[in-house]
Amino acid sequence: HRDTHYPLRRQRQMCISDRSVDISPTNFSADAINAALLEMKQRQIGYSVTGGIHAAGLMDSEGNLIAVREDIGRHNAVDKIFGHAYRTGLNINQHALLLSGRCGWDIVAKSATMNCQLIASIGASSTLAIESARLSNITIFSFVRADKGVVIGKSNRLR
Repeated sequence: HRDTHYPLRRQRQMCISDRSVDISPTNFSADAINAALLEMKQRQIGYSVTGGIHAAGLMDSEGNLIAVREDIGRHNAVDKIFGHAYRTGLNINQHALLLSGRCGWDIVAKSATMNCQLIASIGASSTLAIESARLSNITIFSFVRADKGVVIGKSNRLR
């Protein structure tokens, strides 16, 4: 049986092979993440008008939603949020990336480059995203709901 994902796996390995997120004592409340994702949805003006816009947000360890950026592309929304963090001098390692949809390996690779230790998403994470997160020391909190979610990676980053 042939591994049809081999080209993607190889590309992912090359992108994150030397990127590992710094270990930080910062952790995040699962309830605060859920609340921030709900607030992010309320702040999605483009989505409320079209129903077809993705969003990315940045939450600090106290549960404050620092910024929300929208774009028709998930990756572009993430680029905008990381650009905001870079321009304003935020220490990404002390913040969580929030996603309005699913998490792919390329978003994990971008997060590793930016030293972001936690990604929280309303949707699923791909198998390649999960593998990438484990390789780069990133925790993914997927399928976030009021009373549950799926934790992939270091669970001590959530309280």
